[in-house]
Amino acid sequence: MELNEQLVENLEVEQWRNYLEFVIGYAAYLGVYAIVVNVPRVGQKQFAALLDSYFEKGRLGNVRLIVRVLYEASERHSQQWNHYILLRQLLTSKLNVDLMLVLAADMPADMELHRWIGEHIDYVGISADCFTTNSKGHPVLASKHAGVLKQLLWQRATVCIEQTHP
Repeated sequence: MELNEQLVENLEVEQWRNYLEFVIGYAAYLGVYAIVVNVPRVGQKQFAALLDSYFEKGRLGNVRLIVRVLYEASERHSQQWNHYILLRQLLTSKLNVDLMLVLAADMPADMELHRWIGEHIDYVGISADCFTTNSKGHPVLASKHAGVLKQLLWQRATVCIEQTHP
């Protein structure tokens, strides 16, 4: 289950609380294993405080929170790193929080990768546009993507393929 990023960014703290209660209640009703959230660009302190209150009160139950970060060559990626680190530092309870690194078609320099390899990455997402077709018409990953994926598989990351929407 994925939270709508534009909706969450425009909400006030009380609205966030109501929205999270609805989503968490709905996830528990459906028996969902995890809730995927993009790294919030604003309001990390309020977001972390809300999540901590849910963890402390046991409202999340067995539902895991997966923080999704897009690994791409852009200025936004460096900002996402900073936002993720801030969110991780603000969360007092990290037991049910996992990290998902999503590989994009355009990858940043290798120095950026070394930052993430130091983190415990639970999930690696591969967007469908990372694949190209070989001479036989089968989908294959570019060598740079395959190298990153191998490094993340050594960390026992679970692989998720993401479909891009037209």
